[in-house]
Amino acid sequence: MKKALLLLFFGLLVWSCQDLNSIQPPDEFDLTGQFGQLKDTVIYADKADFKTDYRIDTGFAYKLCVGNYENFRTGFFLKFFGLPTDTLNIDSVYIELTSKSKMGEANTPLDIEVYEVESAWDENLVNTEDEWHHYLPTGEPIRITVAVEDSFKTRIPISTELFNKWRMNTDENHGLYFKAASDENNYIRQFESLEISNDLNWPKLYYYVNKDTVSEKDSVRIGYDATIFDYPDSSAQNLFTQGHIQNELLLSSGIASRILVHFNGLDNLPENAVMQSANLLLNVKPENNPLLNSGQENRFYIRSVKEMDDDLSNMVLDSSFVGNYNQNFEMEVRGDSLTLANDSQKQNFAKEKFQNIINKKDQTEWFYLQYKDEKSMISVVRLHGLSPEHPISLHLRYFLIENDGL
Repeated sequence: MKKALLLLFFGLLVWSCQDLNSIQPPDEFDLTGQFGQLKDTVIYADKADFKTDYRIDTGFAYKLCVGNYENFRTGFFLKFFGLPTDTLNIDSVYIELTSKSKMGEANTPLDIEVYEVESAWDENLVNTEDEWHHYLPTGEPIRITVAVEDSFKTRIPISTELFNKWRMNTDENHGLYFKAASDENNYIRQFESLEISNDLNWPKLYYYVNKDTVSEKDSVRIGYDATIFDYPDSSAQNLFTQGHIQNELLLSSGIASRILVHFNGLDNLPENAVMQSANLLLNVKPENNPLLNSGQENRFYIRSVKEMDDDLSNMVLDSSFVGNYNQNFEMEVRGDSLTLANDSQKQNFAKEKFQNIINKKDQTEWFYLQYKDEKSMISVVRLHGLSPEHPISLHLRYFLIENDGL
């Protein structure tokens, strides 16, 4: 056995010391250079800015948020309808919310106040109308406390008196408003909304019905909801105002902030270029991103601007990405860079955008960056603005086809 092992070892040693030549393909299969000369080009942005929308529609958001964090304030509205008939004998009622995540360090329990809403609201408008950002309920709230390490499910008891008013139409049902009891807790709780695909985790209204000597449980799980994201425009601590002063570019969800970037001379790309890949790179300020929310999907869309006024006030965006997956150019934060998400995205960006510019089917010079999900949660990415030290760059790779072509 020992002799056999020595022979095997010696054989492997001799084989490993041989000079093995790499296998070359036959000439007819060697495509090196057949597509023309490969070029790498970097174009630098000559203009960049960001625009902030403090009031966006949150009616289709995937999360319901409540709390205060880094001067942001958030709460939510929730209403159930399709309540049971008035012939039932209701024993008890509660609302159940499914915890999703939190933003900030939850060092102390979060006290939440739940108020009956006194007038009608529209889930698609509640976050866009000033009335609800300054809403001051007059009734006595339900008070609950969510522990630092809260359970998966949070229960909020509802009085049978209020529930019976709603279902008997003696008190019109406008739902409930959830807000933090104070500004002392510097974090935000996030719950699943009625928009998520898994209905097991939807907000639900449970009620127990007395029947003879037993109590039966049933639920209501249809309704609507919306979150309020508030950051007063006049605040001296306004992150977005400071961003403009400090030559930053801010991407934000919850309060939507979008970046505009301009590249001069894209119409001068060679007419005989065949695009291989394209990547847009911006420089993140990693030391100053406390509001980058790990509980949010921090991915972004790139869109083209078709028309825009000189002062950037009015614009027409390319909306083809809505119905065309190939136009869904996605970006993500990787280390100190905001970049296209992967090689497939870079190739698609090159083919669907820059090849069309070369082929005179597109005249894009401005690009518009936004959160993929702007509605569900506060999250902010802070990036360097235009500067020689931190340029915004567009990296293009293409083949130059010879005039006689293929």
